[in-house]
Amino acid sequence: QNMNSISEEGELMLTLMASVAQEESLSCSDNCKWRIRKGFEKGRPNTCTMLGYRLIDGVITIVADEAKIVRRIFDLYLFGNGVQAIANILNEEKIETEKIAYWHPDTIRGILRNEKYMGDLLLQKTVSLDHLSKRQVPNTGELPQYHIEGDHEPIVSKEVFRNVQEEIKRRKERYPIRKGKKTAFTGRIRC
Repeated sequence: QNMNSISEEGELMLTLMASVAQEESLSCSDNCKWRIRKGFEKGRPNTCTMLGYRLIDGVITIVADEAKIVRRIFDLYLFGNGVQAIANILNEEKIETEKIAYWHPDTIRGILRNEKYMGDLLLQKTVSLDHLSKRQVPNTGELPQYHIEGDHEPIVSKEVFRNVQEEIKRRKERYPIRKGKKTAFTGRIRC
């Protein structure tokens, strides 16, 4: 009987300790979020490790070798290449960076749509689902976003950036994504 009471007391103690740890994690998360959001209100990004830029002493600074790749991606797109074709060109030429060893169409797509390349900042594009998983999802209005124009040195001009956005829209309208046809196998094969 004595063993059971120790076991129950130990279980209660573990539950209490887990509860305190979770509250501390939530409090720490809330404090970090508050600090980052206050920075956003003042137009300060919390990180920047994107292709072409690094955050150095709080300033978004161009990385020259990577900036050349970014400009080339924009030029290739305006010249008529799609995101898959651009990825293929960079892979065939074995163009690599510190973080990119192999180019994917989604990587190219993300670069072409990122306003930072024209010198602007859109802060708080994503929000954290919760303080435990820390998984980021697109901010669809849950929190305010902050758009700062002319924040840092651009890699491409506003005109080039806007031309690419118009071309993306034009191609999307011209080549809409079509759903596949239904066959006898539709819905039967699962991964």
